Amino acid sequence: MRREAAHRQHSRWSFLLYWRLSRGQQRFNRRGGRSGIVVEV
Repeated sequence: MRREAAHRQHSRWSFLLYWRLSRGQQRFNRRGGRSGIVVEV
């Protein structure tokens, strides 16, 4: 696999994870459930 393709795929995955986590965190915070869910990239 070329490095460019791998980098592009990785950035897309991290973007999706960040987007889903941000939505999930808002949902959790609204319910007052778990907090502090952080993913280091």
